[in-house]
Amino acid sequence: MRPEISKVITALRFPICILVVFIHSTMNVKFNDLTSINIRGGYYELIRDYISTGLCLSAVPLFFFISGYLYFRGGNEFSVNQYITKTHSRIKSLLVPYLLWNTLFLVAFYVAENIFPSMTSGNHKTIAEYGLSDFLMAYWNAREGFPIDGPLWFVRNLMILSILSPMFYWLLKNRILGLVIIIMALSFGPQDAYWLLGAYCALQEVDFVKWTKKLFYFALPLWLILIMVCWGLESELALVVKRLYVLSGVCAITGMVGIFYRNKPLGINMSFLQTTSFFLFAFHQPILLLMCKLWCRYTPSTDNFLIIGYFLMPVTIILISTMIFVLMKSFTPKILTVLNGGRI
Repeated sequence: MRPEISKVITALRFPICILVVFIHSTMNVKFNDLTSINIRGGYYELIRDYISTGLCLSAVPLFFFISGYLYFRGGNEFSVNQYITKTHSRIKSLLVPYLLWNTLFLVAFYVAENIFPSMTSGNHKTIAEYGLSDFLMAYWNAREGFPIDGPLWFVRNLMILSILSPMFYWLLKNRILGLVIIIMALSFGPQDAYWLLGAYCALQEVDFVKWTKKLFYFALPLWLILIMVCWGLESELALVVKRLYVLSGVCAITGMVGIFYRNKPLGINMSFLQTTSFFLFAFHQPILLLMCKLWCRYTPSTDNFLIIGYFLMPVTIILISTMIFVLMKSFTPKILTVLNGGRI
């Protein structure tokens, strides 16, 4: 892997994680007393839709792309021993943190439901009502396809993709067959399809940084325009346009970082921030949801206050997460190492 590719991947991690945080920043919330905040129209909805359901939707596909590329980095050799080694390393980097974070948030939800009972939506069982099957499903599909720590569906799916990697290797190692599969996957598949695209680029030794830098000045305006075009379309056509703007967003974000760091070192700050990205990814959503609910409960439901909350809550959770990471690195580094999958 060329040093520039490694540098761009490192530089991408934290900014992409910020986009993921904004996906989950919403002032449309429901409380257990049946009151709700669900704003339609106005500047808040316009800003939220353009950022959270527009710009930010390229973040998770880009994470999948990076993960697929790193899994097969180094060319087209993939042996049984390599598969065993990669699987073993992902027990530490994915499985153990996945189990621990979901367990922590089972406890956190139980505590929160007792301290702030009115803050729950009333749409799901409380933790106190869980049976054995509910506790087991909390680690896989607790709520609408997500584990109890919602963003970790990404880690769950990564583990599945890693287990199936020998099959994907045989499908993607052929340049023509692999290209056909990638086109079909990106046209009809979920966000996970970008893992296949990343794997294909690694196996075929495609310099994606070079290509996205070339495409940047076309991909950026296309990305920004298609998001707005998507708003006025019917569902089936909107889905096609959405897939196009997600792909153009992946190209634009990667090309932007590649151009920005073309002749610059990453610096110690970016190297530090990329180590905090997994911690922020795993930590933010349940806490952010509670913060958004508290904001909506105790501030006026006007456009101005909703817009302030929409930007303030993500910034606050990012700062809180970074502070906790720094404190744990200083005082409990071994615990942090396990929670962060060895990424410190």
